[in-house]
Amino acid sequence: MTLAGWSKTVVVQIRPRSGFIPVSNTRTAFDLLISRWPVTSGKAFWAAQEICLAAMDRRVPHEDARLAFIAAAKEANIAMD
Repeated sequence: MTLAGWSKTVVVQIRPRSGFIPVSNTRTAFDLLISRWPVTSGKAFWAAQEICLAAMDRRVPHEDARLAFIAAAKEANIAMD
């Protein structure tokens, strides 16, 4: 599995009143999705996990994982900067 960087960092705030977390690669996004994500359901949430895995296995571009991560954050109403 690869740790390729994204074209643009996505900055998220997982919980209200917590710090913002810069996410600049697929591995970090996947780790957040499986360990710290506040909403563990939803179509975008599950799709983001699958797409991140596929990107780390080089089956899809890492930019697809970035876009899926953003969609999951929007679905979960996670603040992004």
